[in-house]
Amino acid sequence: MITFVILLFLALGTMTGVRRGVVLQAGHLLSLLISFIVALSFYDELAEKFKLWVPYPSTLDDAGIDLTMFSIPSSIGLDEVFYKAFWFIVLFFGTKIILSMILSMFDSLTNIPVLKQVKGLLGGIFGFIEMYIFVFLILFLAAFAPVQSIQDAIANSSLATFMIQHTPLLAEWLMTKVGLIK
Repeated sequence: MITFVILLFLALGTMTGVRRGVVLQAGHLLSLLISFIVALSFYDELAEKFKLWVPYPSTLDDAGIDLTMFSIPSSIGLDEVFYKAFWFIVLFFGTKIILSMILSMFDSLTNIPVLKQVKGLLGGIFGFIEMYIFVFLILFLAAFAPVQSIQDAIANSSLATFMIQHTPLLAEWLMTKVGLIK
């Protein structure tokens, strides 16, 4: 089921990119990069300051929940990893939403005369990349959710497992940033 939802989102991202065209979709990819930079700059501080805002069980063993996606070193508190990932994603999506609202003012850029097929094809590729990154971030955060049904759904989807563990550049980089890999 989760594989179907992932594929649906990727198809929607591709279709949105085709509709937007290469210029506007390139702007959305640039806003994605800016969102990464903003999130990277402030997530660690927010994770420290706002630990009590989002409750997290002190031990998942007591709750009987098994995080199947990651082997977390005992020297690292799972709650610390969760808060870092949570605030990174909150900052990322918050910045992305604001930048997307600004970009929506430039919808007229989709009418720039370029070969329609090239504009649509490149826009579709950029749309796929943008949606892939969004889905990856949601899955990455969900992999830390202390809910057994979510853990089982992710573990039972080979596509979700692949995206979380093997997405080029992002998977290892984000695991390093939240403290899973030293």
